[in-house]
Amino acid sequence: MSRPRLTFLESSLPYAVNAARLIVMDRGMFVADFFLATTVPFLMQFLIWSYLYQGSSISRSFGVLSLSQTLFYYAFSIAFGRLNNGYDVVSNLSLNVREGTLEPHLLRPVPYPLQKLADFMGGGVVYSVPIILVLAVFVFIPPVALNSFFWPGWVLLVVVSQILCFTLSWTVAMMSLWLVRTDFALSLLTTSAAFFGGELLPPYLWPEWLRPLMSYNPFRFMISAPAQAIVTMDGGFVMTALAWTSFYAIAFGCLSAFLWRQGMKRYRGAGG
Repeated sequence: MSRPRLTFLESSLPYAVNAARLIVMDRGMFVADFFLATTVPFLMQFLIWSYLYQGSSISRSFGVLSLSQTLFYYAFSIAFGRLNNGYDVVSNLSLNVREGTLEPHLLRPVPYPLQKLADFMGGGVVYSVPIILVLAVFVFIPPVALNSFFWPGWVLLVVVSQILCFTLSWTVAMMSLWLVRTDFALSLLTTSAAFFGGELLPPYLWPEWLRPLMSYNPFRFMISAPAQAIVTMDGGFVMTALAWTSFYAIAFGCLSAFLWRQGMKRYRGAGG
């Protein structure tokens, strides 16, 4: 009697679980990511914005968010910056290609890009802990009305933002199939996410001529759009952000699939 075929979710689950376990087991990286890479940037933003909002009339020119909303915006943005970080997606593929160790992964029943997607989503479960902690403080201190229509849309936005992060990072990672070293690609990815993602400044605080770029680039929908949505509790913005995030995720998914097929035609297993 033949064994039933596993569904995609069943066959991908071990990759996701293994990725989550590896992050938890690497205690040095775990501490650095959860405390140093999140609390230190937030403390800096707390000191800066607390000073700027200190009872002066200048603080009223900063825009639509109050001081507490601004601080929560940065807390969420920093947490989403850690959740949606595609550095390992690029570096791992680059290492496998450079060392010629890609073939064992290609022989597995789950396609290699989907293996890496499962890895990324599994690691995201661990990296979602800071978001949950900030969310608990935001919702319960003071209590926030639980809108049954808003929350499903926001959760879906978070999930799709992770898929966008992976497809964008995987597109950048395709440089590994043409270049021997991808230091430039990694620098491009991390710098673009830091600058365009909204962790530096909310889009509405940029000069008017830059706002369209800062408001509608893909990095914005990976990092600051979910943060702004939860802080403002704006259901209309959630739907708009979800539409843009889905568009970018599909676009980068199609582009990376094309580049992957082209790259596999020239891959020889000897690095690049």
